[in-house]
Amino acid sequence: MHVLALEIGPDSTGNADLNPLRALASALGKRLRSGDTVILCSPAPVGTTRHVLGETLQKVSGLRAGADFCLAHTPAAFVPGAALAELQSAARNIGGLTARCSGRAAAFWNMLTPFVNTLPSLEAAEIAGLAGPAFRDLNLAFANELLLVADRHNINVHRLIAASENGIPGAPIPGLSPASVGAPASMQARMLGLRLTEYAAQVQGDLADYPALVVARFAERRRMVLKELRVLILAAGARSPAERAAVEAAAGKLNAFGATSAVWNPDGPAAPPGTAVAASDVPAAIADADAILVLTQDRRNLAWDLSAGNGGVHLVFDGMAQIDRIKIEAEPGFVYATLGYMTPPRCAVIACDNGFGHVRRSAAVAAALRERGARCDLFVPGDASTRLDMPTIAFRTHSTPQGWRSGARETVAWPERLPDLEAYDLVISDSLPEILARRPDAILLGHFLWTFVLHDADSTHARQVDAWLAAHRPRMLGTGLLASEQLKSATRYEDVGIFADNEIGLCPSQRTELLVSIGLGAEPAATDALRAVIERLSRRETPPAPFTLVHVEPGLLPPQPPAWMVPASYDPAMYRRLVAAIVRPGAGTVTDCLARAVWIVWPQAVDHEEIGHNARALQDAGLGELAEDADAALERASRFASDPKRIEALRARCSGLSFGAAGRVADLVIKRGRPSAVLQ
Repeated sequence: MHVLALEIGPDSTGNADLNPLRALASALGKRLRSGDTVILCSPAPVGTTRHVLGETLQKVSGLRAGADFCLAHTPAAFVPGAALAELQSAARNIGGLTARCSGRAAAFWNMLTPFVNTLPSLEAAEIAGLAGPAFRDLNLAFANELLLVADRHNINVHRLIAASENGIPGAPIPGLSPASVGAPASMQARMLGLRLTEYAAQVQGDLADYPALVVARFAERRRMVLKELRVLILAAGARSPAERAAVEAAAGKLNAFGATSAVWNPDGPAAPPGTAVAASDVPAAIADADAILVLTQDRRNLAWDLSAGNGGVHLVFDGMAQIDRIKIEAEPGFVYATLGYMTPPRCAVIACDNGFGHVRRSAAVAAALRERGARCDLFVPGDASTRLDMPTIAFRTHSTPQGWRSGARETVAWPERLPDLEAYDLVISDSLPEILARRPDAILLGHFLWTFVLHDADSTHARQVDAWLAAHRPRMLGTGLLASEQLKSATRYEDVGIFADNEIGLCPSQRTELLVSIGLGAEPAATDALRAVIERLSRRETPPAPFTLVHVEPGLLPPQPPAWMVPASYDPAMYRRLVAAIVRPGAGTVTDCLARAVWIVWPQAVDHEEIGHNARALQDAGLGELAEDADAALERASRFASDPKRIEALRARCSGLSFGAAGRVADLVIKRGRPSAVLQ
């Protein structure tokens, strides 16, 4: 168990100086062992534990965070002289890289204090460690600035604060509760010269749209037209001008979008933009509403059965955190939301079954969505599910070049075999636009479409795909390096980087092994040419210099290969030992190689446009090269592996690539930003 507690102070620019942490991590990495747990206790910028501490430890130790050793963060700001007392009394917020990491760290701290709170991620623990001090700093800044104003008038600031306490809510909620810094306070702040309070009033105004933003997100998620939504606002207890202003702002914004809003407030008139609802009419209004907003902290708002819906979908926005989230989310079709939270979406991710690279990319996206709380169904071939450590639904798309060329129904009409998709908030399809026939709002994944790369694809189906793309112009997320201009113009394409983690730091400094592979989907001529080269190589007593070991695709391996020629395992350990690869540059293989800075070589004679485009893109980016034929490919791979300067240059170029695409996809599709069609 390694518990790291060091001061992270400012650097010359005022930002956090992380160099001491990097130095400590480098020293610890040299002695780190498999099974160890590393816990950072120092308050640090969000992302530090994962990207600074974790990546440094991996690079130095060669171990994998989350697999070989556990990584966790538990913020602690000890008071000098009281550290032991705080250990026994202070609550510990703990976040781990994985659930196992969280469990290991929690078990350790449970031996010291009974107050342990497990958070969902490293970043959540880091934010928790920063939020408290930041809030205290804000209060201190307010008190200090008020002190300066009071000092000019020779008034005891403690008495001023004590006198103000009865008139300031204990926990104001921006945009929703009685505003301590609303419009009147803003005027008073300008009169007193309190810049911080005036800024707080501006923030208050910026968040006035928050309830409407939540409704808009809900509408976009459920593919509902915002102008057709019926919204009920429960605002019992809204008596003060500030409270009524918050309700009026929410109703007014919704009405401005065309939604129909109604307000129940037994303590005062309804906000002018909304229609008043009498108590006797509330049950019917709840049953009729698409969204219910609870904007005031009054128990009378909770006297109604908010789950008595009309059998459709409902949003319940709990602005004051009074409602049982679990009860609401247990209702079919219901979405619960409060400040900063909304019930995670239900997603379907459908993998193209032409090669495990498609399946692995889809699985990575599904895993990232699940890590972010989404309920996600992953559709993959049944035989592929055995290679994935996650729940799957067996499904084949029958995606083959032959099927696309002939227009075989099992290939071009595969969505017909899917179950009902209406229950899914999001549908993601890997490289297969046919999903648009069932879900026009589906998101595509990948960097090519079959009808674009197979020029002899069935013409009728190719025209149908073009029509779908023109009608819906779908969003597509993939590796921009490998995407063609045709694809980018036909879709709303977004480059999310490489679908892998950067493992360059885990590779040994000296690598002398070669991979020769062609994978699924290659044309027979390309396979035969590569098999002939391997056959000639197998007659040699020694491997081609400078290689010491050659990994060969099992299907291409001769019956009695020499000792230096072994079947390729395609596991991370194999890729980390490679210096070069003669491979068909499909997306999966390219991803594996770039993540470990492996030079990619492929003969000029390619079997279809996707492979040709990938090969040229890699060559243009200095990440690989084309060769005249299979023999020339071996010569070029050997030449690269013999040149330390080229190896180091490739390492630098690959290190500069953007990795972690699966997480970026998950963040984009369930993003917290403003919906595309509203709040403009």
